[in-house]
Amino acid sequence: MSKAAIRARLISDTTAAAMGIIISAGDPVTALCKRLVHDGWDENLPMVVWKKDRPVSRVERIGHPNQMKFKAKSGG
Repeated sequence: MSKAAIRARLISDTTAAAMGIIISAGDPVTALCKRLVHDGWDENLPMVVWKKDRPVSRVERIGHPNQMKFKAKSGG
């Protein structure tokens, strides 16, 4: 059974937010994953990262953010 993904927003190149947490860092998605796990979220939860109205990447497990998959840009 798959778990519902956490929905995160990439606000800028250095800022991301999810679940009431806003993180500013050189790699905000990885920092956000680490913070979520630190705050008690299940490290096996996936996370989809959105920028504006499009998903841009998916983290398969927030406990292992290095397994992130990026969406290919489409169209011109």
